[in-house]
Amino acid sequence: MTELKANLSSYDLETALNADLADKRNGCFVLDVHDGANVGERVTSLKIVLETVDDYLLNCHDLLAPITKLYIVGIWTPEILATADKPSTEDEDEDASDAGQEPASEEQEYRLAAAQIAKLIEQMPALKELTWISGLPLLACVLEKLPKSMTKIILNLGQGICVQQDTEYSHMAYITPTDMKPLLEQTELKELRLFSMQVSLQCVVWETVFRNKAEGGMFLLDLGMATAPLVRKNHWLLAQDVVGLKVVNEDSKDKGYKGVDGKGILHYSFGTGEYLDDFCMRKARIASGSDDVKPLPLKCLKLDGFVIDNLPFDHELSSLVLLTCGDDCIDAGLRAPKTTEVAHSNWGEAAANGLAHCRIQFPRWTGFFDGEGNVVA
Repeated sequence: MTELKANLSSYDLETALNADLADKRNGCFVLDVHDGANVGERVTSLKIVLETVDDYLLNCHDLLAPITKLYIVGIWTPEILATADKPSTEDEDEDASDAGQEPASEEQEYRLAAAQIAKLIEQMPALKELTWISGLPLLACVLEKLPKSMTKIILNLGQGICVQQDTEYSHMAYITPTDMKPLLEQTELKELRLFSMQVSLQCVVWETVFRNKAEGGMFLLDLGMATAPLVRKNHWLLAQDVVGLKVVNEDSKDKGYKGVDGKGILHYSFGTGEYLDDFCMRKARIASGSDDVKPLPLKCLKLDGFVIDNLPFDHELSSLVLLTCGDDCIDAGLRAPKTTEVAHSNWGEAAANGLAHCRIQFPRWTGFFDGEGNVVA
């Protein structure tokens, strides 16, 4: 129950990092890509990465304990910005001009830095946890080098990689579902958090959960979108307005599927945005070769930026004991899960006289439910 209560609030990087650094039993390595120096003295983030990785590779054999936790943090300072802030002499300007030197593009810097971090990870065979919350975008080459025995992965995916030109329009490119497929090989995860997602990654996420072989399944899945959904239905509730779960009429259209072919997105007739997609979960089940009878092996689900209805809780998410919905979620007919397993009191005797199996939490309302999905407090 203590672990459940610890996940009621939002993830906080500073708190988590300080706790890991304070625990001397942890082999915790922090790569901060931000120099933090005053303007005029800045060192590029790429240089910091190159020097930090080189230093680690030279000294890794002398470590007293293996590295089990890796943090990649900090604001990214590109070469062009650091160069602009640094006063240069006439001789330096002439030397650069004669050599024909041009600053590397940010995309080139990102790829060089990611390749170096991939080398770093290769020399951390005991690594169990990765936290990547940085101005440096995560690239697929990093995920590919992670040991297959990771237990915790926390990623902020909101950083653009490059600007792509499509005919007359340009747009920022972000990490894709294909890039994220190395997650499918992580079968021992107990905790997976993906923040600031720019595109739907549900096809990879649900298959990753289904493939999980850890004892008891995955404990915590935390998914946050970069933007909130926009919906056409006036009777759907913003997270801030939820003060209880509504009973949806069996004949109501709100009982039906609201997505697009299991792609994790809301059908345009309902609006735009991320949709907690039951069909996507079922497709992931088939892709993983999982048993049709068993629900997703997942205990806690934290969502932000999702449209949520009743469908996933009829079977796929029926094992949940905690569901939290952030400020940018929308209630489109959410119902509490009904478990086919023996229901336990997961929230102590103080919660609903010991009858509380599942807790559902919105910003201004919290409800406890028994194994049949009935409200008990």
